[in-house]
Amino acid sequence: MIKRSNFRIFLVLLLVLALSSMASAGAAAPDGPDAPVGSAFTYQGRLIDGGVPANGAYDLRMRLFDAASGGTQVSTNWLFGDVAVSAGYFTVVLNFADYFEGEARWLEVEVRPGASTGSYTNLSPRTSLAGVPYALSLRPGAVVNTSQVNVPALNLGAPNANSNALVATGNGEGYAVVYAEDLSTTGLGGYGIYGKSTTGSGVRGESLSSNARSGVSGVGYYGVRGDGDLYGVLGYGQYYGVLGYGASGGVSGQTSS
Repeated sequence: MIKRSNFRIFLVLLLVLALSSMASAGAAAPDGPDAPVGSAFTYQGRLIDGGVPANGAYDLRMRLFDAASGGTQVSTNWLFGDVAVSAGYFTVVLNFADYFEGEARWLEVEVRPGASTGSYTNLSPRTSLAGVPYALSLRPGAVVNTSQVNVPALNLGAPNANSNALVATGNGEGYAVVYAEDLSTTGLGGYGIYGKSTTGSGVRGESLSSNARSGVSGVGYYGVRGDGDLYGVLGYGQYYGVLGYGASGGVSGQTSS
């Protein structure tokens, strides 16, 4: 039986992420991630038993609560039998993906010798899970929202040269790989997608299909509209630089000169 007064634990919480290589932001198609990043994370800790690092096998029981003390248990019990502990160090893999939805969470850890079938010793205080574990909110199917004015729900950056801030792939027929919708109702109008570049193109589209598909396709009062200091719309092609169809005119242009 382990006495609580002689038992201490030092805990380190790590989230192991798979890193994907990113291709240069050029005309070539970027590489996608090799495999999806799961919602499990590696939990590492150190057990001190009787003033010395623990060694041997220990049983661990872990669960999430909604408060630092008291509160309500919000997860199932995670039981780990005969966990190998060497020089006090141990590692387990947890997956609390279903219990991270923006609220604060605290992890409670209980331990007993691996050969024991008795009660667990509670290790207090509970460990606050914040910051890194909330990367779970970016798992597939997750929704990220913001309630702040002029604060983006998600901000991505690629400060290093020759890298992409975001790579998305998909193969659904009739579905968009990236879908954006502007729901403003003020009448001033917004943008579903807005692109800006200091040296290149604000938005670039490319189609590799041989079935007469478009690099950029638009539907609306104006299918595609361009405003530029030199050209509103500029097109190059092996057959047509600009091709238009319409009930009255295929292409309409106006100049003030």
